[in-house]
Amino acid sequence: MLAKDYALTCEQIKQACRNIGYDLNCGQCASVFFTGSGTYNHDENCTTTRHDSSVKIHEGTMKDKDPILVILESPYAGNVELNTRYARACMLDSLRRGEAPMVSHLLYTQVLPDVGEDRKLGIEAGLAWGRVAQKTVVYEDLGISSGMSYGISSAINIGRPIEYRKLGGTWQTTAK
Repeated sequence: MLAKDYALTCEQIKQACRNIGYDLNCGQCASVFFTGSGTYNHDENCTTTRHDSSVKIHEGTMKDKDPILVILESPYAGNVELNTRYARACMLDSLRRGEAPMVSHLLYTQVLPDVGEDRKLGIEAGLAWGRVAQKTVVYEDLGISSGMSYGISSAINIGRPIEYRKLGGTWQTTAK
C-alpha cells in the first residue's frame, strides 16, 4: 500500500513520523517508513541512507521520547536455536531504535509449547497486544515464515503500518 492509497500528502506523512519521534526530511523515506513499501527516489537533500534494501531510520532513544510500541516479527519454528538468537538480535536492534518491541514468540514459548492449541493461544495473545502497537516490524534476513505471514496479514487487516528490516551479516555477534 502506497502513500496515495492513504490519501495523505508527503508533508502529512512526514509530520506523522515526527509525531512518533522521527525527523524524516525526505518525503519518500517518510512514505516508505509509514507504509512499509515504495521506491527509493530520494529527495535531493535526503538525510537517510539506503541499507540492505530498506531505509535506515535515525536511531532513537527512549530517554528523549516515549518508546514506539511495535510487534516484532521474525522466524521461530524450525531451527529454534538459530531463530532465537536472531530474534534476540532483532529485539536489541529495535530497542536501540527507541522502540518497545513485543516479541511474543520468544515470550510465550517460555510457558507454552509451540504446538497445537497452545501455539494458537500464544499467537492470539500476541495479536491481542497488537491492537495497541503502533507498527509491525518484520525482520527478514532469515526469510518470512508462515507465522510471520500470519502476523503481517493481521497488521494489514487492521491497518497497522509495517516496516521491513534486515540486520545484515553482523547480527550473530550481537545477540546473547
